[in-house]
Amino acid sequence: MKRFLLWTFDRGSIQYDVICALILAFIFLIPSTKFNDRPSYMRVLESDPEVRKTLENGTAVYTVKLPEASYWDDDQHRAIAVKRLQEYLKFPAVPVTTKPIYKTTGMTIAYAIWVDEDQ
Repeated sequence: MKRFLLWTFDRGSIQYDVICALILAFIFLIPSTKFNDRPSYMRVLESDPEVRKTLENGTAVYTVKLPEASYWDDDQHRAIAVKRLQEYLKFPAVPVTTKPIYKTTGMTIAYAIWVDEDQ
């Protein structure tokens, strides 16, 4: 076991090839959902509501879905997300920070919006 942990095998040996195969199997066969590496406000499911509020370290973060996915993260799509959030909150909320949320294909599907609620 010590030799496996310290990687003392020569290249081309059967042990080296087995270790490499195990590492590649781990990388490609374990689904990314098992790692839980995204904050909860960055996870968007089809069953989620259009606007969802999440507390992240005591701060409210709103996840706002776009009506349709887009290849671009631009001011027009940010404005759509802010408008949907304002309609949901029923007051003119001013976003402090806005971050796009992407699908695995790279398309923007939603925005995470931090709003100063003390206004």
